[in-house]
Amino acid sequence: MSDPEARHEGGAVVEVLPDVSGIDRAFAYAVPEELVGIIRVGCMVRVVLNGRRVRGWVVAEAGELPPGIDLRQVSELVSLGPPQAVVELARWACGVTRDACARC
Repeated sequence: MSDPEARHEGGAVVEVLPDVSGIDRAFAYAVPEELVGIIRVGCMVRVVLNGRRVRGWVVAEAGELPPGIDLRQVSELVSLGPPQAVVELARWACGVTRDACARC
């Protein structure tokens, strides 16, 4: 388990959608070295958000962090979650449903 207050420069970055009501955007977090290659889209993780440790879903891999940028690290891997194909299917279904409702 990583230090939730740790900050990270360089390395892998993921976009995490917090499992918190009222928050509908993803935030960038650095992936600790020991979890690189393990954390992927669909995983549930713990992150620090506004001073609280919360669960969140990895929704995208953001690639490498440019030098000089300082991000908080993912605190912990909670579960591996669904495969990326299932996450993409859910996004597609959400878009189709939203479009159909907009026409109502």
